[in-house]
Amino acid sequence: MSDASRLANLLAFIQGQTGATAVEVVDYQSLSGGAIQENKGLDVRLTGGTLPGDHRFVVRSDAAATLSQSLRRWQEYEVLKVAHAAGVQVPTPYWSCRNPQVMGADFYVMQRAAGSANARRLAKADGLTPEQRRSLVFEVGQNLARLHQVPYTADVLPFLAAPDCSPAQQRLDEYRRALDGMPEVYPALELALRVLQDHMPQSRPRVLCHGDFRAGNYMVDHGRLTAILDWEFASWSDPNEDLGWMCARSWRFGHPEREVGGVGDKPDFFAGYQSISGHVVDPVVVAWWELIASVRWAIIAREQAQRHLSGQQPSLELALTGRMLPEIQRDLMMHLRDFVALSGQPPVSLTDRPLTVSNGRQPLADHVDRPHGAELLQVARQTLLDALLPVLPPEQRYNARMAANAMAMACRELESGPSLWGAQQARVQAFCQAHGLAAADLALLVDHIRHGDLVKTSLGPLCTLVDELLELKLALSNPGRTQSA
Repeated sequence: MSDASRLANLLAFIQGQTGATAVEVVDYQSLSGGAIQENKGLDVRLTGGTLPGDHRFVVRSDAAATLSQSLRRWQEYEVLKVAHAAGVQVPTPYWSCRNPQVMGADFYVMQRAAGSANARRLAKADGLTPEQRRSLVFEVGQNLARLHQVPYTADVLPFLAAPDCSPAQQRLDEYRRALDGMPEVYPALELALRVLQDHMPQSRPRVLCHGDFRAGNYMVDHGRLTAILDWEFASWSDPNEDLGWMCARSWRFGHPEREVGGVGDKPDFFAGYQSISGHVVDPVVVAWWELIASVRWAIIAREQAQRHLSGQQPSLELALTGRMLPEIQRDLMMHLRDFVALSGQPPVSLTDRPLTVSNGRQPLADHVDRPHGAELLQVARQTLLDALLPVLPPEQRYNARMAANAMAMACRELESGPSLWGAQQARVQAFCQAHGLAAADLALLVDHIRHGDLVKTSLGPLCTLVDELLELKLALSNPGRTQSA
């Protein structure tokens, strides 16, 4: 179906819903964001009917390939209606359509809110004043509490899975299954799951949760909250899951000192939440959910990469998301230490020596022709940045920078990958020998982590090993995030 046909069908759909005598298009464009779903901005002028006048809509439709946990658009629309009725600051939901003959996929239409959802802009030092930061995260906390006042009942949003065990155990089981389905092994994720399983929090009654409540999924205009977006991961869950996700390090956008999405501080966020909910937030429980948030984000990132690798949705952005796993696991290890410290468990020692990782060029085999692959990638990257990027239209510059990042990553892997992989094996071998394990094998090490014996006896050295392995991987994917950088 052509874009022109989709637009014509969409206008006919809106005309049928409103009874308008005429629909005039003022503007129609793709909106930024929406890595999982597709969003279009539609400005129209309606004549007659139930909604006469000028309107700014967002049309949200299914992408070519979606994540397994994501709701369909008609389901997300129903969640949005419930949140709207509960007094949560959300765009007004107008109509939903499940007929693929209209636009080729499920979609719904909602009001377009004012402002921006650009989390990096909010997190920047000059993005908001200190008072705006305090006020905004307080307001965000209040809206989350309003959402959590919707309790689970079987007749509300029946397509959401009914509770059958504690939300914490359900998430652990879900992420264990996802991890078991991956061809790679991830010691940091295994370690986190083991610690999380051993320190399960007491469950609270299930309520309606957003599931992706973070900076980047709410709109802000002049420092004020205007809309909470992206409800595709909604579920009946423990309210602390949303609190922990909001405060996870992965969503601080370069400002880890501001624990609430890189925007503000936990005391203001929790105060706003408590002013509506009347529930005193337990920081230890939130820390548990922050840790499991890092596990979840790592699994989502791997699934995003698989969308690209499978050929379902070829995308440089999705491919690069998969290469974020070392960075995500670095955040995970920081959360693990925070949780252990808050929960009063024995301290987990930090790496007692800085890990030195060489980012310089490593000689390749003599028989490789010059310029070798890494050199070709480097010159292509510089050409892209220096000659092409300045003349590209603004909407293509982000893609160009992603391409440059991917090329730099490939250069580092070609140059330093073999030596770093050898260093990884040496670290694993030394650890296994020191702890009496029969073979220096990463998969064997993961089995010991799963069974809990190493976690109980050697948590500190195990954390140090995982840190070292992540440092080695970060040297390839994002050397700016290594401890030694």
